[in-house]
Amino acid sequence: MAAPADGPTAGGPAGDEVGGRRPRAKRGQGELLRDEILDAAEELLAETGDADKVSIRMVADRIGRTSPSIYLHFDDKSALMMAVCARQFESYDAVLRSSLDGLDDPVDVFRGLARSFLRFAADHPEEFRILFLSDRSRSGGWTSLRDFAASAPFEAAAAMVERGVADGRFRPDVDPMMLAITMWGLFQGMASLLATTSITDWPDTDTWIEAAIALQLEGLLVR
Repeated sequence: MAAPADGPTAGGPAGDEVGGRRPRAKRGQGELLRDEILDAAEELLAETGDADKVSIRMVADRIGRTSPSIYLHFDDKSALMMAVCARQFESYDAVLRSSLDGLDDPVDVFRGLARSFLRFAADHPEEFRILFLSDRSRSGGWTSLRDFAASAPFEAAAAMVERGVADGRFRPDVDPMMLAITMWGLFQGMASLLATTSITDWPDTDTWIEAAIALQLEGLLVR
């Protein structure tokens, strides 16, 4: 995509912070500039809460650059927003592992998996929408079940099921792949509602999450 004819951005010297702008990266520091762009876009996305309200010019102004400098790193705004959200989602693995740290009971692990994913959608609705619901990327970028099976959430879910069956907590006929797919489908549906609904009198998020987890466990636990 050709960069628009964008004039120089007004402001002070490159190294000064002017009007809330970040100091410019020095020439030759391409990766640093890319990180600056991502940081600025992430800030603007958080401030506006809507990717449609964030423009390339706004990002350029935030870092004291011209719009063409953004296009050196990203083909278009969609690519920039996707990169911002992908970087945000990378931290989800750390959040997921933290939520499971110290948990031995597979039932608690099940709850931790579901809560962490649904809270991510509730706390980062625009990032979730772009990553999982936009035309640019579907289902977190996974294009096959093999990709899904290699993801941290699936690995944690599969280990949780195997442990639960071995401990006699879960039904022995539960298939780890089928359960992971089912969890993914059901909880992504909930997450999509949390991230996109315009209903103002929606049930309390945490209460709804706990009710959904309890209902899912009903079909999993040994009677």
